[in-house]
Amino acid sequence: ERCATHANTCAQTLQAGFVSRGYPLWVQSSTNQIFPIMPNDLIASLQNHYGFYVWQKIDAQHSAIRLETSWATPMAMVEQLLIDVSPTSTS
Repeated sequence: ERCATHANTCAQTLQAGFVSRGYPLWVQSSTNQIFPIMPNDLIASLQNHYGFYVWQKIDAQHSAIRLETSWATPMAMVEQLLIDVSPTSTS
């Protein structure tokens, strides 16, 4: 149970962070999987540093991605990803 709690906490932290940065969600999730919608150029940049699946094309410029956290996801990685998707990020 502790492992699932950690995975879900990481995912909910990411989900809230994406929403607070202006990224809509493809679907609201209460599990360890989240689906933010982001610009394709940002997705391409993030793929150089993170492993995730491009879930669904939304339009010519945006896609939904699937991020999945686990018991082994470091909170530091969650925090770094949120920095990397911040509008002021230069990554």
